[in-house]
Amino acid sequence: MRAREVFPPLLLLLLLCSLGAAWNKEKEEEKPCKYTRRETVEYAAVYFDTNNDNMLSRSEVQDAWNKLLTPIEKNLVGAAGYLGWVETVDTVMKNCDHDRDGVISLQDFINSKDTCLSKCWKIETLFDKVLTRAFKLVSPDAQPFYDRRMKRTSAGLDRLLKKMNLQSV
Repeated sequence: MRAREVFPPLLLLLLLCSLGAAWNKEKEEEKPCKYTRRETVEYAAVYFDTNNDNMLSRSEVQDAWNKLLTPIEKNLVGAAGYLGWVETVDTVMKNCDHDRDGVISLQDFINSKDTCLSKCWKIETLFDKVLTRAFKLVSPDAQPFYDRRMKRTSAGLDRLLKKMNLQSV
C-alpha cells in the first residue's frame, strides 16, 4: 500500500478519535471515575519504576511507552499528542514533574494534582490502556515482589500526605 492510500484513512481516524475524546470529556461529569488518581499513581510507580528509586525518570516513562503500546498506537498517539489531543512522554514529564528536576516523585504527583492525571478520562485511559497491559506482562512468580512494592509505595504516599496535612493525592 502506498503512503497516499494510507494517509487519508489515518487522518480520518485521528479526527474521529479527537471527536470521541472531546465527547467523552463532556460526558465525564455524568459518570464516576472507575479508578482513583491514587490507585493510578501507585500502580504507575510500582510497574514503571524499573530501578526501584521511588521516582519515574523520563527513560522509565519512555520504556513503559515503548513496551506497552503497539507500533500503530505509538504512531497514532504521537500524532494526536503533537496536536495536543492526548498525553505523550513529553507532556507527561511537563505535567507531572512539578519541581522540574527531570524525575517524577510521589511528591511531584501530589503537587501536580491540577496538571497530572487531573481528569477522569486521563486516569481511565492510563489504567485501561497501559497499566492493564503491564499487569499481564508480570509473571505469576514475580507477583509477590510487585505486591510488596505496592505496599511500600502506598505507605510512602500515606506518610507524604500526612506530612503535608492532605487527605488525598
